[in-house]
Amino acid sequence: MIANTKPSKIINYLVIVLFFVPYFGLIPIAYGLILCLIIIKIEINLKISYYDFSFLIGLLILSISKYYQVGFLAADAIFRYYFGVVILYWLFKLYNIKIDVQQLLLLFCICVFFEAVIINIFFDPFRYLPNYPVSVFENNITSHYTKFMGFYQRPYSVGMNSSCSSSILCGLLMCRWEMIKTGKMIEIKYIEFIGAATVLLFASGVGLGLYFLYLMNRLKLITIKRFLILIIVSFLLIFNYETVFSFFSADSIFQKISGAYIGFLIEFKLLQVDDVIEILKTDKNSIFIGQAFANKSEIIIQSDFAWNDFFQCLGILGISLFLLFTANKINKITFFPILLFFVGAIHYGGLFTLAGQIILGIVLVQLPALSIEERRDTI
Repeated sequence: MIANTKPSKIINYLVIVLFFVPYFGLIPIAYGLILCLIIIKIEINLKISYYDFSFLIGLLILSISKYYQVGFLAADAIFRYYFGVVILYWLFKLYNIKIDVQQLLLLFCICVFFEAVIINIFFDPFRYLPNYPVSVFENNITSHYTKFMGFYQRPYSVGMNSSCSSSILCGLLMCRWEMIKTGKMIEIKYIEFIGAATVLLFASGVGLGLYFLYLMNRLKLITIKRFLILIIVSFLLIFNYETVFSFFSADSIFQKISGAYIGFLIEFKLLQVDDVIEILKTDKNSIFIGQAFANKSEIIIQSDFAWNDFFQCLGILGISLFLLFTANKINKITFFPILLFFVGAIHYGGLFTLAGQIILGIVLVQLPALSIEERRDTI
């Protein structure tokens, strides 16, 4: 009975519902509800670290500057997308939220499976499903069909994009593994195979790359020290990727990790960075607080280079504040889940979606604090 349910447990259920809200197109309402819950819970004697307090002051200054520059509606959309994780962080912290990651992962995979079946057999998702952006259909832009045989429409799921959703899935897998290897969760074996199959359903190059990073962590092939070496190797490899991986055909099922595609991607992204820098140079203070958009429709979100979009929307100050917010919360347990989301944002920004922000809430608050004794009380 709901009447006998603890308030914290009700919030746990609510957070899981919010994770799937993109399927119903009610994202603005979800953020409004989250803000109301935070306001209700805030107390006059709320304890807050000096670091978090300084961050919030910096975010307030940036917010006021951005509101003055572009107006309330545009600024609201920008901050909800790029800094929405802050309110999810405080929601988890204030209500001591504890989500059963394995159950959420299983439910997520089941939804993706049914979505993939429905959109490939029964109807066009761009006409009927809220998590498929209408603008893609109206502008007659090519949807996310795979080039391999050309028949498979990739599911968009809670990230409203196959690449975003695959990043969220891999983030969940990484979070689950960190809980398991630190003794904070008992592993349910079959969920691992279901998760791997769901990564394939997304047919995303980003998802496959992030899943590979997850496997390296799971098989203990990578540590924080080894990762530093990997950065150097990757830097040397990335500019020769097209030659090294030329054996992957652009017309095969591996087209998203083919040498030709990655070579194009690197060149394209360098061009994107140059374009944004030129745009920000033309407006006063834009290099610091982002582009002065004339109206809300011009805002860049859910594009194919999330960090570059972040820079364009909120400038050097915005990027710096976000990195400072997360850097303070990185430790041995949270390092790889955060890293995975950051790497994924080199393409689409799964961590900036509502579902991604919820997973980050788990990583930043629940993951370090959850003990195996407390797991019995999670939903």
